[in-house]
Amino acid sequence: MTNNGNVPLTGIAQAALIGLNPTEFSIIRLVSTCGPSGNGQLAGQTTLAPGAACVVSVQFRPLTTQPLGAQAASVSVTDAAGTQTSTLTGTAQ
Repeated sequence: MTNNGNVPLTGIAQAALIGLNPTEFSIIRLVSTCGPSGNGQLAGQTTLAPGAACVVSVQFRPLTTQPLGAQAASVSVTDAAGTQTSTLTGTAQ
């Protein structure tokens, strides 16, 4: 996530998985930096200066072999500006 504004972005929370198939994905907290540390997340950023960025690492990890094919979910991060989301897709074979 990048702060493209010209003022600091505050109130960044840890990422969450939402949408159709959130259980097919997992957030790799050990290497994620958006939001406060804790819950397995070692480094945390709750404020981003203009132009600064933080990372949410997500892995596609299907828990079942069915259904095969494309799986979709979203990752969301809430901050003082609202909720930022990004679409995730993976294909189970």
